[in-house]
Amino acid sequence: MKNLFKISAFSLLLLVSVQISAQTYLIKGGLNLSKFRISDTIDIYDNSNLNPGFHIGGSVIFPIHKALSLDLGLQFTTKGMREEFDEEFDGMSMSGKFSATLYYMEVPVKLRLTRNFDQISVYGAFGPYVGLGLVGNIKSEFSFMGETISSSEKIEFDNDGLNRLDGGLVFEAGIEYQKFLVGLNYTMGLLDIGDKTTNHVYGLSLGYKLGS
Repeated sequence: MKNLFKISAFSLLLLVSVQISAQTYLIKGGLNLSKFRISDTIDIYDNSNLNPGFHIGGSVIFPIHKALSLDLGLQFTTKGMREEFDEEFDGMSMSGKFSATLYYMEVPVKLRLTRNFDQISVYGAFGPYVGLGLVGNIKSEFSFMGETISSSEKIEFDNDGLNRLDGGLVFEAGIEYQKFLVGLNYTMGLLDIGDKTTNHVYGLSLGYKLGS
């Protein structure tokens, strides 16, 4: 994991240094659907529903060899989880919902392979990422026998049992038409952000390429 952090941190410096000579810039944003995953000594299991959010950012893409290129990015993104329940005990109904939303600044470093078909291109990308938690919030709502209690509070990284540093792997695939891009991605957290918990995010991106 230390090597993962070093590679991603170095890419941020490289992102700045290569902007002058890079051939292509990409701006993109889109939908996030995130969840937490908790691991124990026996297995790995999901413990949350998908929490909607967003991501927005950009990257610099420069060629390495033929169809292979390096995609160095920087984005603002949401992660987190959502839980809902609705149960009945002895004729009494009880329901509630709980959500945690975390905001990160993230640096993905991806190798990108592109195949051209006339005016349409298909691409796949893979690589590590490192993220830094900025802020977060928890919202809950509990209803019992006609009474509803709601609450909202701010999350303090490193003080509420959550580690600020996040990191893992990014998988992405999509299509390009002229300067427009549509992509699907999956961010798999590998660093423990607290209590054996990792971030996992499914995303849909829309992008626009600047430059050649």
